[in-house]
Amino acid sequence: MKNKTPPIVPCPFVRTHRAAPRHQMTWAKRGALLLAVAALLALSVGWRPGYAAKGAKERAPHGRVRVVEQSADFRVQVVEHFPDLRVQVVEHFPDKAGRWQFVEHSADFTVQFVTSFPDLRVRFVEAFPGPP
Repeated sequence: MKNKTPPIVPCPFVRTHRAAPRHQMTWAKRGALLLAVAALLALSVGWRPGYAAKGAKERAPHGRVRVVEQSADFRVQVVEHFPDLRVQVVEHFPDKAGRWQFVEHSADFTVQFVTSFPDLRVRFVEAFPGPP
C-alpha cells in the first residue's frame, strides 16, 4: 500500500507573493492628491472677513470705509469697465451692498487704492450700487 500524503493547502495567513508597500504612492495618486488640495485651496480662498456667507448681494462689502496706504483689508482698483462691484458713496446709512461711507475713525474695513494686482475692482456710480 502506498503512502498517501495529504494535498498541500495554502495557508490563508501566509503571503505567497510580495505586495507593494502601502506607503508608496504612484505618480497618478500624487497628482490626484495635489489636484484635490489645489481645488480645496481655491474654494477656501474667497471673500475676506466682512462678507456674509450668503448670495453675492450680501457678500459685497458695505459700510464705513477708511483709506490707508498699506496693510489694508482690500486692495481696490478703480475701473470704468468690467467691475467686480459698483460702489455708491453715501453720507449716511451704508447698509446695503456697494454703499460705502468714507470715514477717518471707526471703520468697518480699510481699502488701499492700487493700479495693479487688486483684490477688488470697483466702479463709482451715482445709483444702483452692488454687484453688476
